[in-house]
This record gives sequence, structure tokens and C-alpha cells, in this order.
Amino acid sequence: MASSNGRLDEDWSVLAAQLLAGDPEGLVRLEASFARGIRFLLRRSLGSENLEQRVSDVLLRVAQGVQRGELEDPSRLAGCVRTAVRSEVSACLDAEGRSDQQ
Repeated sequence: MASSNGRLDEDWSVLAAQLLAGDPEGLVRLEASFARGIRFLLRRSLGSENLEQRVSDVLLRVAQGVQRGELEDPSRLAGCVRTAVRSEVSACLDAEGRSDQQ
């Protein structure tokens, strides 16, 4: 990761441009940059069951969102990832709640 905020914003801009273009290297960089943090947050909230699949789902959700033009400011990529993690946690907890009620 970069040491200065300007450099970090530049890195996110390059990454967002790669994702927008459908460049496979963008998904590799997205995973390298965020998978560890995503894994930590998901494990803390949901446990270890299906953890790697959930990490992949979040990464794919972020990449698809960028490709659909949902990320207007590349410097907010980390916030987009955080939102995708929260959505994944919420969806999983809702699904567990529904299955418990049946």
C-alpha cells in the first residue's frame, strides 16, 4: 500500500479503471488489496463456514458494481468494499433468520 493519501487515491483510480474495463488484473489487485480485511470482517460477523465463498462473493459484487458505474469516485473504493461486506453479512443473517423460523 502507498504511504501518502495522494498515491493511494492514484492506486484506487488505476484499480477502478481496470475493473471498469473488465481487465482480469483488476480483480487480482482487488483481491490482493482487500481479501484479508474482508475475510476478517466476515469471520468476525459470521464465523468460518463458507468463508472463502463469501469473500469471493464480496469481491465479485464490488467488481460488478464498478463495472456498472456505481463507483463515481475511485478514492471511495474502500468504502464500497465495506458496504459490500455489510450487505453480505446482512443477507447471511437474514437467510439464517428465515431458515430458523421455518
